[in-house]
Amino acid sequence: MINLVRKLSSKNKWILTSVLFLLVTLPRFNDNKIVVKNTSYDSKYFIAYVEYFRGEVPSQSIRPASNWRLFVPFVASILPFSANTSINCINLICLAFALYFLFQTLKNLAVDETISWISLWLFIFSFPTFYYSTIAYVDPGILLFISIAVFATIIQNNFMFLASLAIGLLAKETILLVLPFYFFYTVLQRKKPAYFFSFIAFFIFIIGNVLLRKYAPTSSGESNSAFWEFSGNAFQLNFNRLHSWLSFPLSFGIVGVLYLYVLFKLKKNIFSDSLLLASLFSVMLALALYVASLFSTVADGRIIWHCYFFMLPAIAVYFSNNKLTN
Repeated sequence: MINLVRKLSSKNKWILTSVLFLLVTLPRFNDNKIVVKNTSYDSKYFIAYVEYFRGEVPSQSIRPASNWRLFVPFVASILPFSANTSINCINLICLAFALYFLFQTLKNLAVDETISWISLWLFIFSFPTFYYSTIAYVDPGILLFISIAVFATIIQNNFMFLASLAIGLLAKETILLVLPFYFFYTVLQRKKPAYFFSFIAFFIFIIGNVLLRKYAPTSSGESNSAFWEFSGNAFQLNFNRLHSWLSFPLSFGIVGVLYLYVLFKLKKNIFSDSLLLASLFSVMLALALYVASLFSTVADGRIIWHCYFFMLPAIAVYFSNNKLTN
């Protein structure tokens, strides 16, 4: 496998990657029911948000928390297609650029190029990329800004990191996951402005959330309530919902298993490895958010998908350093 990849030219690798990307993401385009019969839960609210930005009468109410996640619907509203198609076109563009930034991150970490390509294909051939990419959800938008934030952290571009955080907050509040990654990576790298820029990043996140909850558009009768109100009813709903339980291990997938393998192999060095420790804290935060979602909202595995940009660099560096490409 590795030798076969090595024989391909860079041009052919990009072509192959593009073809694989489309083969995985297009079968569910616009919530196509041929492969999967399940209907997307939140997509109708994001479609309505596109309609709102176009000055049309929304087909659904504009409500929390979908109204906080305005980046993808706003950009999609500019396209001349139906709201559903426009969202999914933007999602494909966001994912494509996210893969580019992942590749550049691995390049700056001096990962063997073959391992870098395989890392991209691991991302593409995953359950969440197939299941969530083109069903009018907005997660590909946040994945783009997470990938940029990770890249900015690795190349030590603090202003790019802060910009990706601020704009990413308009995509989805789970941009929060980049904060521990940035903090622990820069602190362990002994970068002098680490604490200062971490404080600024946290400040941007808090103020941005307050402003979004206060000023994001809502339909009459809707209110910007606190994010995730805990209730026993939500847990009962998730407990009786097979998708809430299956989506987590499926999203964790091969990437998650490889990440656990790397953690096990490097367990004695975790606290001295800036990349591994930073990724671990972000993954732990994501796991905590998933548990919280079981008691507060409709839970699924998308939060684990967001962790791929923390896990894959750690995986790639390990396998590259251990000369598995020779």
